[in-house]
Amino acid sequence: MITTDNTQYHQNEGEVVSNRFEKLSIKVSNDIEIPVNQHVIPTGVVAKVYGDYRNQLSITADGITVIPAKG
Repeated sequence: MITTDNTQYHQNEGEVVSNRFEKLSIKVSNDIEIPVNQHVIPTGVVAKVYGDYRNQLSITADGITVIPAKG
């Protein structure tokens, strides 16, 4: 899920545009176990935009780093 979107979008007056809270699928090259409700950082990321209207996104990663919970 995208938690921060700092992209400067060209938008019409009064329009709000953001990808915040959009879900993403990331394909990882090996099997991994991720505990529920953990924050992760993908490593070795490659993203490709494709499709007739360039509106499709493919994301792959070499690995995933789990961020330890604070507490």
